[in-house]
Amino acid sequence: GFSSCAHWLSWRTGLAPGAAREKVRVAHALAKLPLIGAAMRQGQVSYSKVRALTRVATPENEAALLDVALAGTAVHVEQVTRAWRRVDRAAEIAEDGRRRLHRELRTWQPVVKVPAAFEQRAVPPDCVVRRLLICPICALLTPCQPGQAFHPGRRVAVPVLRRLNDSQARA
Repeated sequence: GFSSCAHWLSWRTGLAPGAAREKVRVAHALAKLPLIGAAMRQGQVSYSKVRALTRVATPENEAALLDVALAGTAVHVEQVTRAWRRVDRAAEIAEDGRRRLHRELRTWQPVVKVPAAFEQRAVPPDCVVRRLLICPICALLTPCQPGQAFHPGRRVAVPVLRRLNDSQARA
């Protein structure tokens, strides 16, 4: 048997494996892009234009990109999609930066349950573990001092802790 559809296509048609993979990628992308697929079936856009469009097209931006393909040459469409991809990457990097600014670490202090003769009291957090979660490098390089302030500007997202915290709150 064949290991993939692209492998079979390469064997059956004599295409280079890379070209076969690209054709399979375009076919999969066209399944999610009905406007571009219809334009290609009607012969309004070439495979070269469709190949470029499917690198950046989503159902949301498909109509705008199809307009570019209908009005421009294959070279123009390649240039537009290359620029579009750069803008998408820049937006993704900016969004990642915004997410990093709003990451946080939530900690909690477990309550020790003792016999009724004693009161419940909070257990002090383990300083070393907490410092490792907040700033691993600082925790390893500097000793832990009781009451020492943690680095407030350096927060890390720890979804596992958040899930543990939520599950303990429900229990």
